[in-house]
Amino acid sequence: MAFKPFFVVLDNFGCTDSFSQDVLIIPPPPNISFLGDTTSCAPLQASFYPTVEGVIDSVVWTFGEGSSRVIQDLIDNPLGFNYFDPGTYQVGVTAYGPGGNATADTQTIVVLPQVNAGFTMFPAECVEVGDIVEFTPNFNYDDAVYVWQFGDGSEQSIPEGDIVTHTYSEAGTPVINLIIENALCTDSTQRTGCIIEFQGGSVGVPSAFTPTFGGDGSGAQAFGDDNLRDNNVFFPQLQGTPIAYSFSVYNRWGEQIFSTAEPGVGWNGFFQGKLCKQDVYVWKVAAVFLDGTSVEQAGDVTLIRR
Repeated sequence: MAFKPFFVVLDNFGCTDSFSQDVLIIPPPPNISFLGDTTSCAPLQASFYPTVEGVIDSVVWTFGEGSSRVIQDLIDNPLGFNYFDPGTYQVGVTAYGPGGNATADTQTIVVLPQVNAGFTMFPAECVEVGDIVEFTPNFNYDDAVYVWQFGDGSEQSIPEGDIVTHTYSEAGTPVINLIIENALCTDSTQRTGCIIEFQGGSVGVPSAFTPTFGGDGSGAQAFGDDNLRDNNVFFPQLQGTPIAYSFSVYNRWGEQIFSTAEPGVGWNGFFQGKLCKQDVYVWKVAAVFLDGTSVEQAGDVTLIRR
């Protein structure tokens, strides 16, 4: 807004006169509009991009949650604002200038709740093949899709946060992945399961064995299928995997001549570097299996020398 002088000069056959008057020139009213983010998940770092026309001294932004911001410099630069709480907000801006003021159309900002894909498994410990495992999301969101990936190639998609169940046909450590998606928000969580073979157990013990003279003299010998076939190492035959184990052998005088806590080690008939004589020996075995069951047995075995 400014004053400008205005002059009028009259000339009538040599007779002149003049007149001057200051004229106030008022700029036209400003014009302002803006574009920006409209819908996203909390926390939303929104950006607004104003378009301005005319002479503008300042603009005032309102963000729909009670705060405002006055901008007097770099009026047409993008403006950022953070929304931390889910909700619906009306954003507006008004431009002020010497020619008046102008208010842009408001825009609606929708801030959606961020989803959390945490979940629990039951049982939380290892389960056997064929057992049912339950998966429970920590949160139930409306208008969200829950995608369960069970780590064995199977997948299930449901529209709400209900409990889902799954049964595994093979032992392993599957990685279970839950993906939750709503209109714009996505979150995922992974957990590793533990699927094991049958965890009970039993013990079978032969009544005789025939050692060879090729032992190392220590009495302890790891065994395999050949020893089972040749019957040259004495050991309990276990079904299942023990978490605690002891196996010992005694002579007829009650003297312990062999002992081990290793399920894969048996007695090869030696004691103190010598092959024991043909005789009847007493054994004891105790085992605790992964499911908590325990076995304790005692008996006798005949050592038959070749």
